[in-house]
Amino acid sequence: MAVGTGKLGFNYTEAADSILCAVSTKPGAQGMFTPAPRTIVRFDPGSSYTDPSYFLPAFYTVWAKQTSCTPGRWAEAARTTREVLHASVDRGTGLAPHSCEYSGAAVKCFGDHSCQFEDDAWRVARNWAMDYHWHAADERQIAMSNAMLRFFGAHVAVAVLSSFAQACAVRRS
Repeated sequence: MAVGTGKLGFNYTEAADSILCAVSTKPGAQGMFTPAPRTIVRFDPGSSYTDPSYFLPAFYTVWAKQTSCTPGRWAEAARTTREVLHASVDRGTGLAPHSCEYSGAAVKCFGDHSCQFEDDAWRVARNWAMDYHWHAADERQIAMSNAMLRFFGAHVAVAVLSSFAQACAVRRS
């Protein structure tokens, strides 16, 4: 939105604001946000759970500062999303689930398959890291990042050494 007017007089700021206003004021069960009191952007309006990889508090914060309509709602979405991200991330590993309740609690989905770290969950850490880089609004994001880095540091080193040992064993035989 901060890009302003571009070539040929197209007003990107006005267009972006129009889109944000349209999506943030859509009423009812199909609306973009969960019902009050917790303002969270929905992944799928028809679902009872969400995908935290779609939580973008960094952008919600920018939109809250730039939009002409519902800035409070975007600010609340950023704050609440940070809370849900923190609640959804495992404290020991820093890993986020593929899916979670709107409270952050992990859910069982897709049959007996537990929705733990996989697929889309890779994006969650990038989203909270970008949020911290842009806004430094939640110090807990540092601990979340450090836990994830420790987890992968320990496990990747073991996996690499194991693969190397297997490769050496194959060469010797």
